[in-house]
Amino acid sequence: MNFKTGLIATLLPLCGFSMTLDDRVSELEKKMAMTSTITEMGNRGANNATAYPENLSNGWHAEAGFLYLHPNVQGNAFASKDNLQLTSLSSSNNTLRHDVITQDFGWNWGLVIGAGYIIPNYNWDIALDYTYFTDSSTTKTSAGLNGVISPIRSYPSLADFEPFDNCSSASSNFKISHNSLDLTAGSSLFTNRYFSLQFLTGLRSHWLDLTQKIYYLGGEQLGTNDWKVSASSKFWGMGPLAGFNTRWWIVKDFSLFSNLTLSYLYGRFEVTDNQSNAENGYFDYATSNLHQGVNELDALLGLSWGRYFNDHNQYINISLAYQYNYYWSVNQMIRRTPTDFAVYASTNMNGDMNMMGIVGWIRFDF
Repeated sequence: MNFKTGLIATLLPLCGFSMTLDDRVSELEKKMAMTSTITEMGNRGANNATAYPENLSNGWHAEAGFLYLHPNVQGNAFASKDNLQLTSLSSSNNTLRHDVITQDFGWNWGLVIGAGYIIPNYNWDIALDYTYFTDSSTTKTSAGLNGVISPIRSYPSLADFEPFDNCSSASSNFKISHNSLDLTAGSSLFTNRYFSLQFLTGLRSHWLDLTQKIYYLGGEQLGTNDWKVSASSKFWGMGPLAGFNTRWWIVKDFSLFSNLTLSYLYGRFEVTDNQSNAENGYFDYATSNLHQGVNELDALLGLSWGRYFNDHNQYINISLAYQYNYYWSVNQMIRRTPTDFAVYASTNMNGDMNMMGIVGWIRFDF
């Protein structure tokens, strides 16, 4: 065998091996493409890659934001307005109209702050968030010509005071103080390149104070005096929460998101109702303290922008959303209604509350 023949015999197996290796690399690349993901956040990993920022720092994050909400509380009606007194009815004017006067709430600001830590290699975000919101509203009504205001939240003792059933004007001031503290643990994953899903669980502690002060003035029975009602329903409770958040990346750095959370809080209501009359010093004090659970629903729908900076060491996210919250049976103020025996029976309102409006926040991962 000459040198040329020997060289060809030596190189042919190597070329065959090289071709086999290239084929194997190509096959491996195909398989990796089937099991790996490059996300819109710039993260890369196996399918279901993390949807949390993978910055090169220590995994801590902080956030701060605002609330601009419009609340509504059921069970806050305080008067009935009639266009005519019963004594004014005649054959030519016999239409009596009743308008129930309820609290007219406005918009107000609140805040949210929080901090958390993403556990390395486990894709779990542990976070603590605090929310504060307060609102105050005053609503007034007057009887007008030939009209009358019927109080629906007063209950004089018929044995000590002449029955009080009408006045010329009424006003109500209603205050809401809302505080909540959430400790949550969440895991967020990309289901494909453009869509991520986060599951959330944790504990919520909630403080909600509702106070209402009502004044009834004028009329044949009160004259220049007033009848005052001071009522409150204060709740504190704690319990589990669970929910999920979705995010759809529409263009680079921008995403649409929706959040839904349900919670059940078991706690204590402290309910009071004080009533007084300036003319004869009449005073009535009622309490109704009870333990009861409250269901809550929180929903968000919004737009978000996020980007890495400082050589991938930090990540900033800015979000703006529409928020809707619903709280079942959080207004437990006392209502008394007359019975056939000329006494007043006490019941609790069991009124729901909802808040809706705009929220926005900035999150900084560092």
